[in-house]
Amino acid sequence: MTTPNPAGAHSKKRKLADGEQDDDQTNQHDDAARPKAKKSKHSQVAPQQDTKKSRGLSQEYPTGFVHCHQCTKKRDATLVVQCTIKASDVLVAATRATARNAAQSKVSLLLAKKVLQIPKESAEDKALPGKAKPANSTKNSKAAKASGSSASGSKKTAKAPARLKPKAAPQPVPRPVWTRVPTSLSNGDVETRMHIREFILRFATALAIPHNQLDELDELSGEELGDATNSEDEDEESVELVGWVSEPCVKSIVLGLLHVIVGGAEGRNAHRETKALEEAIQNVKSSGANLNKLWGALVSLREEEDFSLEFSDPLPPPASNTCRSTRSGGVDSILVATSAQLVPVIADLIEATMTIPAMHKAIDAGFTEEKNLTTNMQAAIKKRA
Repeated sequence: MTTPNPAGAHSKKRKLADGEQDDDQTNQHDDAARPKAKKSKHSQVAPQQDTKKSRGLSQEYPTGFVHCHQCTKKRDATLVVQCTIKASDVLVAATRATARNAAQSKVSLLLAKKVLQIPKESAEDKALPGKAKPANSTKNSKAAKASGSSASGSKKTAKAPARLKPKAAPQPVPRPVWTRVPTSLSNGDVETRMHIREFILRFATALAIPHNQLDELDELSGEELGDATNSEDEDEESVELVGWVSEPCVKSIVLGLLHVIVGGAEGRNAHRETKALEEAIQNVKSSGANLNKLWGALVSLREEEDFSLEFSDPLPPPASNTCRSTRSGGVDSILVATSAQLVPVIADLIEATMTIPAMHKAIDAGFTEEKNLTTNMQAAIKKRA
């Protein structure tokens, strides 16, 4: 904005020369030719026109309203201080209270200036007590809203506290339903076969038994083979034979047990027992899938003098496969026609291996492995948590 200089008015009273008058006329002509600065439309806040949309607000704002730049609320036009600086296309308007807080001075001092400028918020303004926001302002605002809503709700209607749902009573564990398996095996025979299976699976690595043969041990009861009777003792009660694993599986089990027993030979007869065991192992290997030859190798091992290994005889063969061998001519010759007859023999060989140090080392190694697995599992759970 420009204002006329009062000193220039007194200078016009002096008489000037013709040349000076011409210069003044030329300057006045130049000033008239220059375009005058346009007045801003927003220099003065005009009252809001009474349109259809603003008719409803005429009673509240009879002289019009302006949106405050700071609080963004409708304010009466007479209570608004408007910025007149031409720094941008949009002119800033603010209420007196907002302008006082923003400029940190009295409104009268602001109005006394020719060019009114309302400063924007700076970092120092935000640090004022009324404008500082804590780091957890969002949490506090949410908590304030929640507390405010609860307080207002309590004034209107006191809501009843939510009832806690009663905990469901623990249901009893359902009892297992046992289904009877149709089999001719007695309880003792089933337990013996189960013990053999558990031992072989536990020490399958030390016994070097193939995996495909380990699956056969899961079948405890096979097909029924008939009554097993001893032709020499007619008074003895007959035993029902039930099928078991295959002949190659029995051969692998016997070879694995004999190899473990060889490593545990001790005492003064250790050398002789080791030699007899190695010979029996070779005979079992050369027997093929013939269980009768396999039993013959075990019989020759048991007949050694001062031999500490003892095991019982196999079960009698079924009545359909009863025959007498004329080669041996001995009374101890028993025909082994099925793997089920060798169940008691294998059970005794397993009992003999339990006193061998090699099996104790295998058991200790198993404990160490289980302990390491448990430690690794707990470390993985802590790392994931």
